[in-house]
Amino acid sequence: MKLFTYSTRLAPAWKIEAGPPGPALLLGEQGRGRRLARVPVAAELAAELVPAPAPRQPTTLEVADLERRGGTIIVLPGRDSAPRTAGLVIRDQSGYRGSWTFGTPAPKVLAEGRKAYGIAGNVGGGPEILLTLGEGEEVEIVRSGRLYGAPSRVWLRWDGSAMTVESSQDRAARLDAGRPASEVW
Repeated sequence: MKLFTYSTRLAPAWKIEAGPPGPALLLGEQGRGRRLARVPVAAELAAELVPAPAPRQPTTLEVADLERRGGTIIVLPGRDSAPRTAGLVIRDQSGYRGSWTFGTPAPKVLAEGRKAYGIAGNVGGGPEILLTLGEGEEVEIVRSGRLYGAPSRVWLRWDGSAMTVESSQDRAARLDAGRPASEVW
């Protein structure tokens, strides 16, 4: 499956952090009002990712598979077993002194951490989420707080080959005119 990260812009990769007990996709952070979730990388993929001279440098991963082993999601080497599926990490979307949530229908969340700003989240914070989207699926992000001109609603849509990001205005115009989305990867 292809991998994407959405924070304020869409990026066509995940950032894998090296460190004990091994390389992992990190969601959220540690501390008061926060929660760190680690999605470990399988040993066969870890050997390829972590270069010997710089073991602490994050690496990017563009294609991988996910598998549930026991109660844990594991990142595996991409074998294209789900070519029409996208793995999506959504970083904290909250505005200043705000939060964020999904519109309806809410997607199935595979892993979730929590990020906070200020003392235990006094100035905002929200979840950081890992999910997958099948062909034709989309997810709506609803943001609150001071957004400083950023849209309060954003849609991420996977068409089986490209991930698109749309604001409310872009979405309405596309649905009315049948034109493509504004940002495509």
